[in-house]
Amino acid sequence: QRYIRPAVDNELSGGQIWQNKLDAARSNGRGLVWRVRWHVPATREADVAVLLTTQDLASFTLRDREPPVSDGENGLLPVKLAQTLVNIAAGQYKQPMVVDPFCGNGRVLIEAARLGFRAFGTEVQPQNIAAVLENAAWWKEQSPESAPIGAVQSDATNPITLRILGSQNHRGSIVVCTEPWLGTPARSRFTPEKYKVWSKEVEPLYFAFLRTWKDSDKQNVKAILLTVPVPIAHDGKTLTGFLEHVVDLAQKMGYHAQDCGRYARPDACIGRAFIRLTREARTSVN
Repeated sequence: QRYIRPAVDNELSGGQIWQNKLDAARSNGRGLVWRVRWHVPATREADVAVLLTTQDLASFTLRDREPPVSDGENGLLPVKLAQTLVNIAAGQYKQPMVVDPFCGNGRVLIEAARLGFRAFGTEVQPQNIAAVLENAAWWKEQSPESAPIGAVQSDATNPITLRILGSQNHRGSIVVCTEPWLGTPARSRFTPEKYKVWSKEVEPLYFAFLRTWKDSDKQNVKAILLTVPVPIAHDGKTLTGFLEHVVDLAQKMGYHAQDCGRYARPDACIGRAFIRLTREARTSVN
């Protein structure tokens, strides 16, 4: 008999479920039922929880910590978040190719390949392409059944990147899932002056990317899931001016923008907003 204190309110965390092996059995095809003894009255017993699903923390840990080349300085996208974004970007299409024009060390590409989608990325720095290919080769050893990963050196803000994309001869839909540069790593939260300096630093890259990719539907790109940084002020408020400018420019270019959520760790200096851009029926961003 064991007593496990829930991590938050009445919920056990994925880590607690995994570490205590609570997913090791199933009951009546509906998940594991835990029986607990209430303290008051002391003899009362009741079924209080049913495990419907859990996560493979061993696999997440492998993909997070074991790739041969990593970069913790530049806001590397967390594995779970990368997986979620690929699902949002690609889930509604039949066997799309997932493209990351700012692929960094290949985290989004590996998550796409693991989920069965052909993955292709570009990076402007040759050392990053070498890192992507090394990490992709490592992942293929871990999971030989994964879909193929490719990457070439190219500037995502240069139209030649779209021609390279067309040369991949993918017959189905293409979806873009990408996180451009978030700016110089922030060591503290933002003052108004710091926010102005940061905006001037990142704005040219995002605006150039949108202008370059505005006609990407001609390459059969069905959707672009774009991560937009959202700085956090000292009082905890999010500073959304840059996000609003990005969405406004995208809509002026003919994109339809959908807010797919926000993410920020409790102590973060910069959060993330996820914007899905399509040429489909308009959905506004609130």
